[in-house]
Amino acid sequence: MMGSPVVTLATQPELTFEQLIEVGVQAAEALHQIHAAGHVFGLLSADNIVLTEPVQIVRHSNSVISSAHKPINDVQQLALAISQRASLSGDGAAPLLNAPTALALKEAFATMRRQASSTRVSGTPAITALTDAVTMEPDLTGLSLGQWQIQQFIAEGAMGRVYKAVHSRIGRVAAVKVLKREHAIRADLVQRFIQEAQAVNAIRNEHIVEVYDFGEELLSTGETRVYCIMELLQGLSLADALERQKFTVPRAARIARQMATALQAAHSVGVVHRDIKPDNIFLISREGSDFAKVLDFGIAKFLKPVGELPTSGTQAGTIIGTPEYMAPEQALGQTTNERSDIYAVGLVLYEMLSGQLPFQANSFGQLVVDITSKPVPRLPDASPGGDAIPQQLRDVVSRAMAREAVDRYQSAGEFAQALEPFISRESMNALPTVQVPHAEDFQAIKPPMWPRVLGAFVVLSLLGTVMFAATRPDEKVEAMAPVVVTPPPAVAVAPVVEAVPAPVTRVTLTVDSSPAGATVTRADTGAELGKTPFTFESDPLESLEIEAKLPGFAASSMKVPLQKDAVVKLELVPQPKVAAPAKPGQTPAAHPPEKPRAPSDKNRTQNPFGN
Repeated sequence: MMGSPVVTLATQPELTFEQLIEVGVQAAEALHQIHAAGHVFGLLSADNIVLTEPVQIVRHSNSVISSAHKPINDVQQLALAISQRASLSGDGAAPLLNAPTALALKEAFATMRRQASSTRVSGTPAITALTDAVTMEPDLTGLSLGQWQIQQFIAEGAMGRVYKAVHSRIGRVAAVKVLKREHAIRADLVQRFIQEAQAVNAIRNEHIVEVYDFGEELLSTGETRVYCIMELLQGLSLADALERQKFTVPRAARIARQMATALQAAHSVGVVHRDIKPDNIFLISREGSDFAKVLDFGIAKFLKPVGELPTSGTQAGTIIGTPEYMAPEQALGQTTNERSDIYAVGLVLYEMLSGQLPFQANSFGQLVVDITSKPVPRLPDASPGGDAIPQQLRDVVSRAMAREAVDRYQSAGEFAQALEPFISRESMNALPTVQVPHAEDFQAIKPPMWPRVLGAFVVLSLLGTVMFAATRPDEKVEAMAPVVVTPPPAVAVAPVVEAVPAPVTRVTLTVDSSPAGATVTRADTGAELGKTPFTFESDPLESLEIEAKLPGFAASSMKVPLQKDAVVKLELVPQPKVAAPAKPGQTPAAHPPEKPRAPSDKNRTQNPFGN
């Protein structure tokens, strides 16, 4: 028998309206984290919402992921589950049911929570239509934060709002990032906000956004307003530039070199970014050229103490970052370091040179398989800007994106130096003109050998005919007719083309366990598949029975349908301790059998699908 039964929204009948709305706030935050990790439920109900502290959303062990499921499906189903339990309908439920993302749904629940706490009629909360998510936070335009006068709203993100502000005494213009009210009441999110400001301030590099100040203000309502003052940037993000503009080779190389230079400065003080992507690179103009700024150190990892910040790590198996831009070890939840950032810069460079990502998939599981097992696709012959991509630059990108971290550049500075020959057309013109393709490139462009052999045979046959005619001038031309017969029927290529097998659709299975580190084998063959968490690829199967073993825990097995991509998690139960045998003549002490322990909350909360 396991421990106490899990209490879900479906099995807890007695919840007040305020409690239900609080469940909605926390469940929407959990769903946001799940979507950020690249997962989608597809089928989500009150049974999946576990009433722990904080609320969790769990996947049942037999659930699978389908590429047909989209994040919006999860959002609508969560909104519907809470609305039905809270007896909301019409205008009251509309803001929840119309939320486009999990984060917007959380904002809608939070606003409903504030309204419910301030207005009650006959014991029933008065629910009115909610405003758009952009206006849920108060507009601070015209107010002052310390010595800074806020002038205008600039943008809004998941964590906070950004305003343009001016210093009341010295007239300096800056950007003010204000943490949202819902986040300001959470100590962990405030600490992350402070951590980002301190990390950026410690790095001090011209290619990293500068932070001037940090502050907290206690409001008359008892709430705390948390903010930081930073450099005001005029330009556009690299993500926007990729959508609107076509990049040349020199421009892409210059931006990537600046990114690598910024990261070298971060790595030198022990900070690993872990979320390098076009959205976190901002382009301003300096002396008529792109000048890159690296943003958002909110999920940075500290390899050594930075000022007052201690070292930080991530529990094995926890995946942090943006899936499409993760290094292979990052996608597998393994240890990350400076070379994980180098991979991400190489990937962004690949995107600038090709106009697309190297790996794209409909599910997180398939994306992990592609990133960790497939070679990086060959770059095109020319960049979106129309200039040829030198083979030497292909080599640089390939090394930066090597599957094994040890095969990549050993420092971001070394990577930046390798990009130096490609940042201008003058330096590119000095490159050797003779280029030897890599083995994989050669295999991709090398034609089959038999047409060349057959062509040579035909040419030699014709050449022999001409030579025969030249040495026998007394013969009539008709006498050469038998020599120039049509080549053998071997020129027909249809049989060869027909022999090419059709591609086989593969499926992926992602396996995890609580606790992690279990050895998983096939029950039918005994072949080891890997240690949890891992993902492997297979031909479609009616079902696959797997077994997980971990010292100190009872073996666990499961039969998994494998006609399409699947994700499973095995719960391992600790084995009861066995009492030592009694000595001769000694009566064994009576020990009640030890009750197996339920999986710890620690293991469960670190994985978005923990049970």
